[in-house]
Amino acid sequence: MVVNQLMGFFFGTVLTFQLERPIFLREQANQLYGTCPYYIAKNLIDVPVAVITPFIQLLIIFWVVGFEHDIERFFQLYLALALLAQNAIGMGLILSAAAPNVTTATSMAPLFTLPQILFGGLFANSATMPPWLGWIQWVTQVRYANEAMNHAFLDNIK
Repeated sequence: MVVNQLMGFFFGTVLTFQLERPIFLREQANQLYGTCPYYIAKNLIDVPVAVITPFIQLLIIFWVVGFEHDIERFFQLYLALALLAQNAIGMGLILSAAAPNVTTATSMAPLFTLPQILFGGLFANSATMPPWLGWIQWVTQVRYANEAMNHAFLDNIK
């Protein structure tokens, strides 16, 4: 669920902004609006999708997988997924704004996502990483979402 949220929202944002770039630059050159109003409007459009999608995904997975049916646990998981989606959207917008074209943005995207997944605690134990690489785990959003979901699942087990 964590990787799905990260990849879906990150790559969707990277490609969407890149396709809108020529229109934005033309309208900004004509002084129709500035960068801040565009960014706020873009986020207002993305927020409902970033709030509803994790809810629907979790609504299906939570009861199908057979987790303990607890509404508090459900909303803890939902909060972790919704915050991860917002963070992935922001990370995608940063990369999209920094890249000059679609090809560069899609080529640079794995440089952002793969370290998140590798050092987020999904594939490798953080304690076994070399000290010179261990710092990466503290800047990955996947690690925090993974820990939040694990606390929601495992804290109440007796």
